[in-house]
Amino acid sequence: TDLEVAGEMKRKLSFTTRGTPQLDHVGAIALALEVGFDGIDIRCADYLGEVRPVSEEKELRRVARDFEAAGLEIPSVLCYHQISSTSDGWSAGYAEHIASHLVIGAVLGARAIRIFGVHPAPGHGSEELVEGSAGAIAAALSDDTSGVGIVMQNHAGAGTALDAVQIARRLEDPRFGLVYSPDHSFLYEATHGDELLPQIQPWTQQVYVADLVREGDGQRWVFPGDGEVPLRETVARLEAAGFAGFYSFKWEKIWNPDLSEPQVAMPHFISFMASIDD
Repeated sequence: TDLEVAGEMKRKLSFTTRGTPQLDHVGAIALALEVGFDGIDIRCADYLGEVRPVSEEKELRRVARDFEAAGLEIPSVLCYHQISSTSDGWSAGYAEHIASHLVIGAVLGARAIRIFGVHPAPGHGSEELVEGSAGAIAAALSDDTSGVGIVMQNHAGAGTALDAVQIARRLEDPRFGLVYSPDHSFLYEATHGDELLPQIQPWTQQVYVADLVREGDGQRWVFPGDGEVPLRETVARLEAAGFAGFYSFKWEKIWNPDLSEPQVAMPHFISFMASIDD
């Protein structure tokens, strides 16, 4: 909930369950309450998902009741696809994927579903993908009355932050926006940092927070504030322009099992976000 703290609006904090792969949604809720989070971003996936694309409505409602009883929000449901522009009719398939997950998000009581952009086929430019994606998202939204939003994450190989902005400009629908990942922008996008933030701010509805140190041809994930991603500057710039959405800790232990346990990492994130104002 939005609480006034020392005359300023309290930041809304959540974590994605990529950081808690050994916990079910009940365990994640208990951890969130213990540490002091406002929400949890859950996964809709066959692999270690709290819900699955084929989950029955009664399963989804049980999860929704547990979150409501705990007083926690679901800022976004992390949805996954393997859609590429190599296939004929990819836009229709993309629209179907989005529409089916909007139904899931509605039953869960989520603010939004998180989607990726379409994987580009060789020779397909971003303009073609933006046009087809905007059409697919518009079609999914036109048939949906739930009020659940759609946030597109900038992600390597599946759309940049500026691609999401171009889609948002075409749609002009408040239900669509960007969930901004500064780490992906830092690693993979030609435009990032101070140059990018003014362009994405009007459409940024959520921020996924992760930090890293570049090592050779790869990177090593570290606690927020210990790496090279300009997280403090990003938060300051977005909030100065009016951002008031969720900051979600992206600690991908699900893919990197050597990362610190969530019982260590989650309190660190809380402390880091509080330190931004020091």
